[in-house]
Amino acid sequence: MNTILWAMLAFIGYPLFALHARFRPQRDRKKILLVQWAKLGDLVCTTPMFRAIKQVHPEWEVHVLCRKRCGEAVMNNPFVDRIFAHDGTRGEMVKAIRSERYDVIVNCMPDGFASLLGILGVAPVRINTFSSERGLLVRSSTLLNTVNIEYRHAGHLAQADRPERPLTFDHYMRLLQPLGVPPVPYKLDFFPSPDDERMAEAWMKEHRLAHRSFVCLNISAGNAIKEWPLDKCAAFADRAIAEMNLSVVLSTLDRKRVEEVRSLMRHENRAIDGSTLSLGQLGAVARHAAAYIAVDTGPMFVAYASGAPVVVLVGGSDPREQIPPAGDRVAHVLPPEGCEPWVFVSLTPRQGTPEQLSCIRETSVKDVMEGLARLPPGRTIAA
Repeated sequence: MNTILWAMLAFIGYPLFALHARFRPQRDRKKILLVQWAKLGDLVCTTPMFRAIKQVHPEWEVHVLCRKRCGEAVMNNPFVDRIFAHDGTRGEMVKAIRSERYDVIVNCMPDGFASLLGILGVAPVRINTFSSERGLLVRSSTLLNTVNIEYRHAGHLAQADRPERPLTFDHYMRLLQPLGVPPVPYKLDFFPSPDDERMAEAWMKEHRLAHRSFVCLNISAGNAIKEWPLDKCAAFADRAIAEMNLSVVLSTLDRKRVEEVRSLMRHENRAIDGSTLSLGQLGAVARHAAAYIAVDTGPMFVAYASGAPVVVLVGGSDPREQIPPAGDRVAHVLPPEGCEPWVFVSLTPRQGTPEQLSCIRETSVKDVMEGLARLPPGRTIAA
């Protein structure tokens, strides 16, 4: 059943669903569902919510609904009691949510179907994220939820505004205020399993990688508008090897891209294929790297949450929105002068004009090398 039909069901059934929710018996030990139906990086950026809830209400059950391919990002998280990593039908999803009898359902980002889950799940407390810039369904979903909080992306900020924390983090903290949960310090969480740690250690030993003797270079983004050209990836890898004596792990799930980059390199013998690493293993390996270099993409957030220093090629993203703030272990590589942000968390396009695409494609190897050099010296010089 498509989203329009689900919306009709939600609006037509609203009086009955709302009445049922209102008279549902209250429990001291609340059960809460956090819905993050966006991508991998967005899910990692949601993890402070889990920690914040458990610090105030350790007895509450915290469940997370996400896409199946993203579920590994929150496995082993001690602040999550259950993960719905869903890939079935929407009917199966709604049936599973109803069976849990949630006290609270929180929709973390503007999304048409996700905004219906609170009322379809018959939750007494339905906290919803909406956006006045999205379609009619997202805007009208405010009628179905008990609390509605608007997400306004970084394009609404004045150029001179420099918030201390990413906008998405502050938004997630606002979503918890109606539950009496105060904000926590900014920190993203990722927990590799003990097996991931052991396998990562064995993988590093196999490839003769010592602590801080290598960098990880992400060479794919899952969205072409964010990807740095492969010839520049190869040129950067050669310079990191020749000038800093660092091996380079090519981080991607696409082995073909690894081979393409290596075919463009002079020092391909020190470029290591990272395509066999699972997400948990990647996090475990990244924490030993001198840096993880990437565009604004999911594995970068995993690496940062794992404790790795990161160099972020900002491209068309706005660094104030979701990218970790520049600091002791985060260097931002800004796009060429004249580029304006055009890729936002709640409004991510799949294509752009040549001028827009130049924001990432014209980012120079020299600028990325300088970004790497801005990290503390002990983190970028091989032993």
